[in-house]
Amino acid sequence: MEVYYSKKEYKDMKKLLEKKIQMLEKQNKKLMDKFLDQLTLDEMTTLVARGGYQTAGIERLGIPQTWDNDGPSSIKGAHGIAYTDSGTAYPCATTIACTWNKELANKKLEDLDSIIEKMYYVATAVSSFTCVPSRTTYEMGEKIDTLQFNWVYNKDIERQMLNRVELDKTIRSATYNNISTNQTYSLEATDGKTTATKSISISFANGRYHGVAAEGEYDSTFVLKLTKNLATSKNCSFTVTCGTDRYIFFAIPTRFGTPKFTVGGFEGGFSLVATIDFTNSSNYTEPYNIYKSENSNLGNTTVNVG
Repeated sequence: MEVYYSKKEYKDMKKLLEKKIQMLEKQNKKLMDKFLDQLTLDEMTTLVARGGYQTAGIERLGIPQTWDNDGPSSIKGAHGIAYTDSGTAYPCATTIACTWNKELANKKLEDLDSIIEKMYYVATAVSSFTCVPSRTTYEMGEKIDTLQFNWVYNKDIERQMLNRVELDKTIRSATYNNISTNQTYSLEATDGKTTATKSISISFANGRYHGVAAEGEYDSTFVLKLTKNLATSKNCSFTVTCGTDRYIFFAIPTRFGTPKFTVGGFEGGFSLVATIDFTNSSNYTEPYNIYKSENSNLGNTTVNVG
């Protein structure tokens, strides 16, 4: 016959289980608050007032109706003991005590601990992942001297990596220097059960320029006086007011290809006037094509480029 539990063993087990429940409840508080915030007062009342071993469903939120039973004869479902589809039963404490089987009692404790942990488990999530400076698009030729990343998780994690480099699990920031090319920084973390990821992409692009000007010498200085938008393609739409002896100009990297101009539903109206080696304000040089409207004094005009 095995030795029964002493009072101290019982108290220790109880304290351990209570501590586990408190920890899981603390982790799950934010999730519970988020769940309750989406319910109206009437919906909350419906959930707690509709008894009879069942809860009402909330169709608006996709919450299903549930059926439950209490007592030592397992979870029976609808129709009480007549329910035969499935069920889970655990002997009550006094029944286990009568067996004098410490191993059986430990097994029940382990099973219940596992069930409670699953009920209260919160999956790992990256609450925020930001960078300083916060902008993520730069002009080609620029260099980011220092880029600092900061992040927050919804819970403690066991392992984490930034760009596939493992970091101490307590670290919540990292700094990179001298960045001048496109980069994606990927954060990955796990609690040993679920993995969460988040990414920030830093990109470098050259300008797409448009504006109104008189005919002149087509060089870098001319283009830099136009309106700049950092872009990776020729496609765009813009509106300008074009007065007397003024033309609409559009300048893009040659690599963007030949643009198609549409004004007022009609295609055309622009022609290539120059191809130059353009140096932008960050001292980056590449070939550019400059296009000019065939007519001046067009007034308020919207141009679609594709």
